[in-house]
Amino acid sequence: MNICNGGTPKRTKSSYWENGDIPWLTSGEVRKQYISETENHITNEGLENSSAKWIPAGSIVIALYGATAGEVGLTATKMTTNQAISSLIPKGIGKSYIFLHMLHSKVNLANKATGSAQQNLSKNLIETFETLIPNDKILYEFENKTSLLFDKIIKNFDEPHILAQLRDLLLPKLMSGEISIRDAEKMVEDAA
Repeated sequence: MNICNGGTPKRTKSSYWENGDIPWLTSGEVRKQYISETENHITNEGLENSSAKWIPAGSIVIALYGATAGEVGLTATKMTTNQAISSLIPKGIGKSYIFLHMLHSKVNLANKATGSAQQNLSKNLIETFETLIPNDKILYEFENKTSLLFDKIIKNFDEPHILAQLRDLLLPKLMSGEISIRDAEKMVEDAA
């Protein structure tokens, strides 16, 4: 498993943020647990001129600083993040198990945070956090049963966003007569 931490593009540099289309995950968003979209986006220039890191879909993210220290989430899509989030990137089987274990351990993680002004977790603490891993056969069976459930959970989180996008696209076209109700219904069916 890889552990990834990145750095923030400068907020004062507007070309790093304005009209960005690269999802940027903040530690506050880790509270969502299942993360399919982000509020902030950076530009390719912002990504190239910072130590921000891409993390793949299926990454287990852990907030490291402040009020969100110890919060755990699972990314549904590829996104970028900074050093305030540690990303566990499972290789092979075990994503569901590790996510559930870390989610169950978030209070324990938060209690390990240190610091006087702001409570912080370190990348080293995440790397050395003890986890019992079942044998491969049990892990495979667990993963086999739970991965479909996680896929459905993530799809359910994405659905309102997809429907809102369809509404925003179709409503003006319907009202202007550009498309018919039948065409709109077909587009909605195709999206489902």
